[in-house]
Amino acid sequence: MATSSDSANKDDFAEAIAAWEDYARSLPDTHAGRNMAALSLRAAESLRIERDTGIAVCTCCYKPIGPGIRH
Repeated sequence: MATSSDSANKDDFAEAIAAWEDYARSLPDTHAGRNMAALSLRAAESLRIERDTGIAVCTCCYKPIGPGIRH
């Protein structure tokens, strides 16, 4: 059963995901800008994964992050 804190948490994720996507769109169309945009979009995707699964993942490789996990 979803609680109000679950809803607030999902809203926080949605806000953070949108912020990363907005930032990616704001970057210049240069080599560095495209690389930073790609990284920003990966950050947004890693937040989506965490929101949907409850497990934080690495932005670079999407491996789970947690106690005892090495990547």
